[in-house]
Amino acid sequence: MDIECEAQTYECDLLQRHEEYTSEHPNKELAHHLLAGISRLDRIISTVNSQFSSYIDSRHEFQDIFVIKGVNALESLYISVKYRHYDSAYRDIRYLIETYLLVKHLNEHKIKASQIHSRQMAEIQKEIDDMSLLSRHRVVSVDEFHDIIGEEKQNFKEFDEGLETFNFLSNRSAHPTRIVGARLDGEYVEDEERQVLEWGLDLLIGLCIEYVKLYADTPAFTTVRKPLRPWFDAFEQVHEPQSFLELSLSDSIFFRE
Repeated sequence: MDIECEAQTYECDLLQRHEEYTSEHPNKELAHHLLAGISRLDRIISTVNSQFSSYIDSRHEFQDIFVIKGVNALESLYISVKYRHYDSAYRDIRYLIETYLLVKHLNEHKIKASQIHSRQMAEIQKEIDDMSLLSRHRVVSVDEFHDIIGEEKQNFKEFDEGLETFNFLSNRSAHPTRIVGARLDGEYVEDEERQVLEWGLDLLIGLCIEYVKLYADTPAFTTVRKPLRPWFDAFEQVHEPQSFLELSLSDSIFFRE
């Protein structure tokens, strides 16, 4: 039995089933804006962390890390939808909703974010010297993040009645309790692709908004905001953001000079 040959054949088959977002593709605009936005936010994060690290303190640390994790999830979402793995993409959407809600809450309560950071660092220092071993230990202060996400989910009900969308994403993709979409992966489904890309764009712009707000009280503010403003304008030409973003998009922080 030639395991290597079988593996290579199957890999080739998997990688052949993908989308090329050329000018004829029905969702090319959404895909291009999503990927360009991810790239822009990723570059901004790198710039902030390399040029303004002295201004990043315990009020900013967690949000910066969570936005980086959000960028990773957005990259995963893009790759999943490009290769027609819609269930995986929906899992990323659920993760991104929680990430956005967590960053939003911590931005609105930066002193609280600083206090949680101090407690968590103290716990880590007490438990382990090597940060790479963190996954082996229960860090009690992490429980506070779960409480925050739970609180923000209840607030999210204003835009998502009964948390129907979140519960759907949970049951369909995060937990194996719904059969919906089970046979779609690997086949191209335009509506599924569009829905995933639109959610990806909404959550990307949500993280961009929160990243601007995160550094509004530092010299990094202009460096963060300036390259995002043109992308915000271009974004609104191809997709109308969901209602939970409307208030944030109208914030004067994006228009003051």
